[in-house]
Amino acid sequence: MRLRYVLFSLLVALTAAGCGSEADSDPVSIAGPPPARAGEREVLVVGDSLADEIANLLPAALPGWRVRIDAEWGRPLADGMRVLAEERAPPAILAISLFTNDDPRNVSALEAAVRATAARPGGCAVWATIVAPAFEGANHDAGNDILRRLAGDPELELELVDWARAVARAPSLMSSDEVHASPAGYRARALMYAAAIRACARALSAAGLSAPPLTWPGRVSFRTSRGERRCRRPGCHSGHAARRPSPSRCTCRRGRRHQ
Repeated sequence: MRLRYVLFSLLVALTAAGCGSEADSDPVSIAGPPPARAGEREVLVVGDSLADEIANLLPAALPGWRVRIDAEWGRPLADGMRVLAEERAPPAILAISLFTNDDPRNVSALEAAVRATAARPGGCAVWATIVAPAFEGANHDAGNDILRRLAGDPELELELVDWARAVARAPSLMSSDEVHASPAGYRARALMYAAAIRACARALSAAGLSAPPLTWPGRVSFRTSRGERRCRRPGCHSGHAARRPSPSRCTCRRGRRHQ
């Protein structure tokens, strides 16, 4: 069975979970097969607006790497996992920037997604902790704790970008909307992702799964949908607003797409 079918099963579970008013109580168990490897110096980045904003910064931080980026503003977790499910031959290293646009109580879906990407034999995944305003009284502390716990799981190949702790130390990394980063924040986030991606490559190499290094300079392909830079009202959470219309609705999902 290919990875896309395993991730499709996860996608069904995520879609069923949806954005209900209560968080799921039962975790989803997903096991993934080995990925089709295209070389340890290749990475696929799948994410939301935070990934889109580092699309021009990350390749410069990874010279000699093939960097492929699929980012869309307002993208929720289920949509990002659908992108992965459609990959015919995903590289060994996946870098994920998702869950900012989801109900923070849906932690079982987050854990299932992390396990699906980080439990692949021969593969490694990068995820980041979340910084976003509370939603219906719930913040991202529980999800961030799960990410940190999974990063210490010896059964997983997972590298964590602890964005929440970085922001706690340096609040100037964030913009005024409390979701997106400042220009300095995006530069720092790109460097943190690059360091985690390199750590994945070292882990694969130490496990004897390395491939011959690529000889061409870094190559980049983009598929991004860039919406309005700011929501019409500060603090409006675009993903939540798209599913839970309110007087402070955002328009961040509209945008242009380019390759």
